[in-house]
Amino acid sequence: MLYKDIYVDDTPPVIVYRYGVLQYGLTGDTTFFSGASSAITSGIFINDGFIFNLSGFSSGQIDRMDIIDNLIDFIYDNVDTSINKYMLDVIIANSESGGTLITTITQSETYLLKFSITDANGNERIEYHMLMVGEGQEIMSCFTGIWRDDKVWIDTTFWKDIPF
Repeated sequence: MLYKDIYVDDTPPVIVYRYGVLQYGLTGDTTFFSGASSAITSGIFINDGFIFNLSGFSSGQIDRMDIIDNLIDFIYDNVDTSINKYMLDVIIANSESGGTLITTITQSETYLLKFSITDANGNERIEYHMLMVGEGQEIMSCFTGIWRDDKVWIDTTFWKDIPF
């Protein structure tokens, strides 16, 4: 009798962030932004996010590719293995009028990011994060860390013993 392995893929992919970019304590709620699109599920509390320095981006703008390049290390799935991180769907909502969907960030503000990715078997990973965008060092007075490439704030709380 010949047996074959049967793989059941019922687990969504995993989004792996670049080291130190995820900041805890940036809180928000998707309810405020849910008016922007039916793609944003209302009532989800968010307790983490990212900090960007708008003036660190040469064009003074941040788009989907900038977000992926500066935040996402890779996307992995247990069955499908590696998934191209540029397949990640990124929804950006600003805080004006209860949330408006935008494609390019051009001003200092707090934004909602929705990341979603689906594997070959239809398992979807959805994550919501806050994005605080400021200009220069003034936004960092209450955080411990450093700027990576003058674009993304890296939390150094857990690795202060590493010399810079």
